[in-house]
Amino acid sequence: MSRLYNDKFAEILIAKIDAGDFPTKEDFIKYMNDINTALFNDPVLMQQIKNAGIILKYEDLNALTRDLLEYYDRKKTDDSSLNLEGVSHVDIEGTDYIKVEKADGTYTLLDDSVNPTDFVTQFKDKQNASYNFQTADGVKNKDQIVEEMKKEKKEAHLSASTSVDTRDLTPEEKAQFAAVMNMANADEVNFVVDTTRNIYINKDTGEVFYVHRNEAGQLEVRKANEVTTETIKKDHVLADDATNDQTITVESSGTIDFEKLTDDDLQYIYDTRFATLSLEQQQTIRVLMEKRKERTMAEETLDPVKEEQKVKKIELLMKPHNGFTSILYLSSLSLVFGMAMILYMVFKIYV
Repeated sequence: MSRLYNDKFAEILIAKIDAGDFPTKEDFIKYMNDINTALFNDPVLMQQIKNAGIILKYEDLNALTRDLLEYYDRKKTDDSSLNLEGVSHVDIEGTDYIKVEKADGTYTLLDDSVNPTDFVTQFKDKQNASYNFQTADGVKNKDQIVEEMKKEKKEAHLSASTSVDTRDLTPEEKAQFAAVMNMANADEVNFVVDTTRNIYINKDTGEVFYVHRNEAGQLEVRKANEVTTETIKKDHVLADDATNDQTITVESSGTIDFEKLTDDDLQYIYDTRFATLSLEQQQTIRVLMEKRKERTMAEETLDPVKEEQKVKKIELLMKPHNGFTSILYLSSLSLVFGMAMILYMVFKIYV
């Protein structure tokens, strides 16, 4: 398929994306996977493609889908409408967390060990999935998405270190708590902690600490590494080619009512999309086209106008025979007239 045809088809799909026909990227990918059903059950779209002279080839769909997914990302996610400042990823002893600093100076930590994607992608996907998260206020959108995530992820229960009753802690938790509280200048730090999860946050700076027991059995207070929004955005720029590199496999599972298609539509499918159909659908197309061909021939046989045309053809075929008769008649008349002239001349001589 030429670039011109790619652009024409892309324009049609971009219009559908702009119209909100695909609430999520998954919806769009499913649509492209089942493109035959989408085309054949949509007379308007079918006519658009035919009018534009578009011939869709299977091998072009992957590149086209990738381009459109990148457009989808740009269209559906406006950076100004999703303010992720104060959001980061934290790894504490092999457990992933999404850390959110709220406007009032408090923190939310959500266990993110189950989800394999980074938090920026998760926030974007949440925003794309609901118009409720697409207001003009980027901070409001972020806060609402966080509340939605709380329904799906386990939250760390943070409390002031001064309110911790060490009598309620396990021996290991007591040792970890003591290690942090004995850090240099720890008495000057406002910690919020979840001793069960081994999380200690400097409320004033946002730094996250945890306690690690080394191979020698000694406890070490370590500062957790945080991955910020900007770091992930840079990684996304480098990995854009991979994130939207979808492999489209055209499915034929959808229900298609071929009976409703016109003869021209059936011929278009036969000429351009036949190889992408299932064997059962190919057989249906063949049988349907043959039936319509036989019906057309039968209608032509019974058409009185066509019968009259056949009679005229027969008359034209008979014209050479009528000409021959006329020539024979003229020849006979000439012979008789010649004989009469000869007899007249003989008569004149002897008389």
